[in-house]
Amino acid sequence: MAAEENLSNPLSPEEEEQIREEARRRLLAENEHRNAGNGIASDGVDVNAELRRARRLRVMREEEDAFYAERGLFRYRNHRGETEWLTQDEIAKRKANHRRKRSGLIRRIQRRLPSGEFFGFLAVVGLLVAGFLYLRDGRAPAFRTALEIKVMSNPQGAAVFLDGVSANSTTDAVLPVAKVGPHVISVARPGFLAVPSSIIVHLTEGSPQGMATFTLYPVRSDTASGMAE
Repeated sequence: MAAEENLSNPLSPEEEEQIREEARRRLLAENEHRNAGNGIASDGVDVNAELRRARRLRVMREEEDAFYAERGLFRYRNHRGETEWLTQDEIAKRKANHRRKRSGLIRRIQRRLPSGEFFGFLAVVGLLVAGFLYLRDGRAPAFRTALEIKVMSNPQGAAVFLDGVSANSTTDAVLPVAKVGPHVISVARPGFLAVPSSIIVHLTEGSPQGMATFTLYPVRSDTASGMAE
């Protein structure tokens, strides 16, 4: 409903600035209450409860990903936005199929355009993509250094998470990373407790490779259920 209203009646710059100002005031008020230790926002929202809820959802998602990863399945979002649990081979086949479809689209465009216009079209698309990547990352893609993080655990077989998102891989694994800066690495495996719980790896142009190592300790089922509560 709200999305439809935004599309049919877009906000004016003044209305948008007013909404942003209200959001900033609320965030400042929530932060003041958190610092005071009561965890209650000015509008009556229990901030601590919301944080616990977000943490609970994140832990549940990590456990779900770890459960399926242990069985060789990984989260995959299809073209309809639905989540499927597929093997790495199935995911690779889906991605290859998407690439074939894109190639087919390019071939159809090529058949409809004269050769000179087609190559001009490709050049324009290439320049647009290069310009977008340059503006996004601050440098041309051809000169970017490969960024990656090696994630290991003892024992192996833990699902890997990069910045809170499943990396669709299990330890030991090498994760390609899109940009420099700090990245949060965590792992999860059913029946095990990872120590440490997460590791922050800082990547720079001068140090493009990083490493995160975890130790997995088995936990009793009664201990695990108590932690979940």
